[in-house]
Amino acid sequence: MKSLMRSTRGFTLIELLVVIAIIAVLVALLLPAVQQAREAARRSQCKNNLKQLGLAMHNYHDAHGAFPPGSVGLFKGSQQPNISESIPSPTNDMSPLVFILPFIDQAAIYNGLDFNLPYGTPQNRALIKKAPPAYLCPSYAGPRAISDRPFRFGAIGNQNGIATEVTCYLGVVGYSTGGKATPAARAPDESCCLNPKNLPDNQRGMFFNNSNVRMRDLVDGTSNTFMYGEFRPTILGEVMLQKVGEVQDDRASSWVRGLPLEYIGSVKGMQYGPNQQFAETNTLQDSTNLPFSSDHPGGVHMVAADGSVSFVSDYIDIGVWRAHSTVSGGEVTN
Repeated sequence: MKSLMRSTRGFTLIELLVVIAIIAVLVALLLPAVQQAREAARRSQCKNNLKQLGLAMHNYHDAHGAFPPGSVGLFKGSQQPNISESIPSPTNDMSPLVFILPFIDQAAIYNGLDFNLPYGTPQNRALIKKAPPAYLCPSYAGPRAISDRPFRFGAIGNQNGIATEVTCYLGVVGYSTGGKATPAARAPDESCCLNPKNLPDNQRGMFFNNSNVRMRDLVDGTSNTFMYGEFRPTILGEVMLQKVGEVQDDRASSWVRGLPLEYIGSVKGMQYGPNQQFAETNTLQDSTNLPFSSDHPGGVHMVAADGSVSFVSDYIDIGVWRAHSTVSGGEVTN
């Protein structure tokens, strides 16, 4: 009996290589689209974070009759005899992001903090180690943990640092065109420490030491006044502290720190445009100069005093940009 043999034909090496090449081309074409889709999702989440932050600010205002202070306590520059400032007691040097914790579903942290003591004291340290997720931009891929050194003022810690994390959202202090973010008389022993209370009324923003800004103070209109915006902590290493042995994130954006010294904490000025790079190597410069910045291509998210969030282009006119940083500048913008 004759058996029938059926032969089968396989892929040749050339055919296999062609298939692999086609798959590689398809992956190369699809990967950028996948990355763009992921960034779009992260950007949307970032916008939502700022929307929730703006809503929390409004809820705080409803409960307390004013927006939270940029910091509670002594700004070092207020030791100058030519600055008249009433210093609250007790002081805690905490940021606005701490005061709105109950309004972003973080009441447990808020209730555990002792507001009669500075944030860096042992009683408060365990609660400030981690920033709430809503205070971090999903696109930010830099270091989160920092060793917050609150220097020697306010007895808020020690030179070894306090373990905490950065935030990607900071308040608006206003702007200055004089090279410093806050062009006031200088403290007697530091050339870096300047007080935003000395900014002219038409250049002052919503958040500064012991601020008590109310809705009725927003003469320019709530939709024309930026309240908070994005900040990319890694920009600090790009423009400052490049040639010294200091910890680069020391003056970045600790989520809990207010404004104990050099405006190293909870606010930034709008002297420079979004993501604008500038030469800076003097470590004594007021780091409030650092621009609002982001990891999103083309601009930054900003939340206005009315709670609306907009994506502001890197190419916005600098006059219009600065006008949105003031509460009573009287500028006319389109």
